[in-house]
Amino acid sequence: MVKAKKRVKGDTPKATDRVYHKAYKQAERAKNKERGNRRQSAIKRTQQTVKKRTENANIIYGVNPVFEALESRVPAQKLYLLQNATINKNLAKILTFTASLGIPEARVSKFELDEMTGNGVHQGVALAVNSYQYLPLSKALTNADLIEKNTNKKPTFIMLDSITDPQNLGAIVRSAAAFAVSGVIIPKNNAAEVTPAVWKASAGNLAKVPVIKVTNLHSTLETLKEHGYFAVAMDAKADVDIKNTGFAGEKVVLIMGSEGAGVSRLLKKTADIIASINTPSVESLNVSVATGIALFELCG
Repeated sequence: MVKAKKRVKGDTPKATDRVYHKAYKQAERAKNKERGNRRQSAIKRTQQTVKKRTENANIIYGVNPVFEALESRVPAQKLYLLQNATINKNLAKILTFTASLGIPEARVSKFELDEMTGNGVHQGVALAVNSYQYLPLSKALTNADLIEKNTNKKPTFIMLDSITDPQNLGAIVRSAAAFAVSGVIIPKNNAAEVTPAVWKASAGNLAKVPVIKVTNLHSTLETLKEHGYFAVAMDAKADVDIKNTGFAGEKVVLIMGSEGAGVSRLLKKTADIIASINTPSVESLNVSVATGIALFELCG
């Protein structure tokens, strides 16, 4: 008969080492809780760091918007690059600008860059700039007069009524830059403002086209008319095609409304003409697309 091996004290695993034991499960829960607490603390510290870095600043992100902002000498505080980012041709141009302008640089993690940009498509680069400075209407009119005097080209303004989507505002600014518009006018309330998302959507063209924030669109329109601008309000149901307004090549303020409500009744009443875009295949166009077409007909 084979004798059973005598169990030596200490051979039995501890309760906390036995997977199915209650003590083991309690210990694992405690470890997970501790890991979770450490992670939350790390996230909180990072968020506080990001917040501190970006106080009183806006974050422009994406290779092209950052390059355009630097090229236009937008006052910048710091450039942030992704850790271990490969310095390609585009990033090299950005770094050349920051070096020449004395703008400090910092390498950050993807988590930090995602936090800064609100999980936007940052392409590994972000720029902290001073808060956007809206141009006063009086200054915009003076600038427009100087451009007209020097180039003999009639200036154009765009007035946006209840455009709340930042993507639309950015896209409209991009079209405005293509046609050398003197400024985009937005109301103080109930409208999209200049944010990092607008910078991104404009592909950096906010550095070329000023945005003018006003308290009252109607009184602003009256001021523009007093300065010799013809007011063209767009409405999909208008009988006059934008091609036939007779204002092409003149000093014009183009009034665009939201796709839902459109241009307000008071602004349409004050406008010199209400025009539409002939689109036989579709009922309506996105406001940024419609703006581009209208600018082509008025300024192209």
